[in-house]
Amino acid sequence: MPRVLIVGKTKKKKKQRCVGALSLRDNRSYRLLTSDGCDFPADTAFNLGQVWELDLLADSNAARPHTEDHRISRQRYVRTLSMSELKQYLHDLVSAPTVVPRQLFDGKLSYAQNKRAFIWPGTKGLNYSTGFWRFSKALHLCRAQYGRLRYTYCENDISCDLDDDDLELDVPYVGCEPPIDEIPAGTLLRFSLARWEGKPCYLMLSGWFLDNDANASKSSRKANTKYSSRYNSLLELLRKARDG
Repeated sequence: MPRVLIVGKTKKKKKQRCVGALSLRDNRSYRLLTSDGCDFPADTAFNLGQVWELDLLADSNAARPHTEDHRISRQRYVRTLSMSELKQYLHDLVSAPTVVPRQLFDGKLSYAQNKRAFIWPGTKGLNYSTGFWRFSKALHLCRAQYGRLRYTYCENDISCDLDDDDLELDVPYVGCEPPIDEIPAGTLLRFSLARWEGKPCYLMLSGWFLDNDANASKSSRKANTKYSSRYNSLLELLRKARDG
């Protein structure tokens, strides 16, 4: 069975969880479903940083852009990476361009007046619903009505209210990890698009992976002996996780 790494676990209505994974073979992205095509209960065994062997079948009910949807027919737990190992893997092996919000998802997002981003199902040319990016400006936590957690991206790169003129993006946070007040510029971000449920597929912030040395170039980090040793050890660990 192919091995995957769990890289996202988000909250949905009715106490369900959406689980995202990357193939350890080719970094292909998956949105995992139960064998009958449903999301997982809140107490699912899948958690961030875990390595699993999975038999997967593309979900016949999936519609663009949710091409990552796959049903699990068989599963076997392998191991759990530490958070530092998970971050290192993602920072070094996942392609994550630095963009502005309007460049997310190939620039095909539309924006409501309140700066909520969305697409309509079947948008031409968009064949994926999850991805990794970086912003050159920070994201700031905003607690909206009824305690909902949202992050804002502002032109002036400071915290702003949902009705400020400088607001460029208002995105809900749906991850299971505790929120932080500010996600620094350059942080690795995972975004996803909500599934079609009779309304637009809204943009969501699924999670982030902080880099204590986010402003350092990859080449300068690799030049550091201590870093190189840790990096090579991690690659060996992932080869073992992939190959058994």
